[in-house]
Amino acid sequence: MMKILIDTFQFYKKILKYEAKSILPCKTRKSINKKVLVLAPRLPPYVSGGVYRPISWAKYAAENNWSIDFLTIKTPPPYSEAGMHLKNQIPQSCSIYFIKRKYLNPSWKVSFRTDGDIISALDAIETSLELYKDKKPSTIIATGPSFDLFIAGYYLSKILRVPLILDYRDEWSENPFSFVTLGNSDQFWENRCLKQASNIIFTTESMRQHQINVFNIKPTKTCVIFNGWEFSEHVTASEKSVIKPRNNLITLMYCGMLTDATLPKDFLVDLEKTLTSLPDFPINFDFILNIMGGCSKKAKLQIDEFKYTEKIFLEDFQPRNIAHLKMQSADALVLFTDRNMERYIPGKLFDYLASNKPIIVHGVYGEAARIVETLNAGYFIQQGDTDKFIKVIENLTYYNHECDENAERIDWLKNHTRKEMAKKLFSLLNTVQQTSR
Repeated sequence: MMKILIDTFQFYKKILKYEAKSILPCKTRKSINKKVLVLAPRLPPYVSGGVYRPISWAKYAAENNWSIDFLTIKTPPPYSEAGMHLKNQIPQSCSIYFIKRKYLNPSWKVSFRTDGDIISALDAIETSLELYKDKKPSTIIATGPSFDLFIAGYYLSKILRVPLILDYRDEWSENPFSFVTLGNSDQFWENRCLKQASNIIFTTESMRQHQINVFNIKPTKTCVIFNGWEFSEHVTASEKSVIKPRNNLITLMYCGMLTDATLPKDFLVDLEKTLTSLPDFPINFDFILNIMGGCSKKAKLQIDEFKYTEKIFLEDFQPRNIAHLKMQSADALVLFTDRNMERYIPGKLFDYLASNKPIIVHGVYGEAARIVETLNAGYFIQQGDTDKFIKVIENLTYYNHECDENAERIDWLKNHTRKEMAKKLFSLLNTVQQTSR
């Protein structure tokens, strides 16, 4: 009990200290030209969908005449093959620093609670101020989720007197998914961070518009920078497998882990109804569904409830370049987009598009379905539309189907590589640095 009281006192003491530092005259520090501090919750060898974006910034910083200091949480061993593959993509010219944890345990009944760990945010501020005793970066980027480091970015921006850019890979207090865990003060802190930020980046236009409307953000402070795809990790045309002869076996593939945010139940229910209504199944055609990346317990239970569960194969997470090779064996790649995904573009969609395989988007029409339809890259099946599902199955059964190489799709892919997206980010950094002088 005494330790909790002491830690609660220390928690508020730190908050008040950084509040004071943010408004009192600050120590003079020399700004490092074209140096950005990136506050990233995780970096490889940790593996998650959130690490690819900062990796791309690291890969292309030097050619855009910027250097990066990363501050992140240290990932303990053991490390997976996929994690080490990603770690090796970060050039040595980037500096990676780890948050020095103090592990306070205050009374959460009377303390701020937010997504992530607000204690980690306070530790990140202290670690950064030790790092930048006599110097400072020209800009700070906080990327989330988790969103605790947005709070660190808020205070560091005010204390060091440098611009703050918020990079929303997902939404914070407006997030519909369970992987963002809201506490008692997320909206309070999000409002503070948004007001302090000089610029705010979103990954889709729908997300940008939603946040503008909810938080009354000036649209001129905002922009969209997509996630993109990595050209170097995709097979070239000469490496692609020859289109396999039709053997009336449809191979569907889902790449990535099935989490509680991307559950397959709605898709499997419609697929089961579709197959049951087809007299040719399984006599004249058959199917398999490969899920490459594993699944949550809830997703596994839904797979086990599927009538044809023996036709679903689960594989462990694969390095991205290996996954791209395996995509070539599929007849179609699938995406699950329920109502919560309406404003989102799954990162895997970019890789799906680059594979030149047809894409089945199942669920609710939104950002992902709009792109697939615009680029003529596959099919959108509204949840419950078994008639459309039947047409898609018949098309995949009786035709060798690779997407036509249309000019619009090729141009779209060229303009949405991670290299191009990084170029947009560093162009924004140039503008921010110039206007802050």
